[in-house]
Amino acid sequence: MPPLFLPDGAVLTRAQRERGGFLAAINVTLGVQDALRYYRRAVNDGGYEVIQADNEGFEAELYLRKGKFLAAVQIRTSKCDDESIVFVNVVDAARLGGGLPSPSPSQ
Repeated sequence: MPPLFLPDGAVLTRAQRERGGFLAAINVTLGVQDALRYYRRAVNDGGYEVIQADNEGFEAELYLRKGKFLAAVQIRTSKCDDESIVFVNVVDAARLGGGLPSPSPSQ
């Protein structure tokens, strides 16, 4: 798990290898908007290009590209105040079969 996906105070609750990359669930001590700001900076600093973004307030998504990899970061409101759950899915684009990766493990 690259450290850029783990802000201070984050708890990695699940991680697995998938399609040449990884899928992870992370609890962060940031609200959705603060987490979105963190991930925009972190992925930019990590060399990822944001190719699509969506922000609905209660959840937000970033779709990314870096070399042969595509990624999705989904930030959702948690049941705990000022905390969020983040799903990160990084895949080898050649193994994806077209389109963008799903941001959450249920899809």
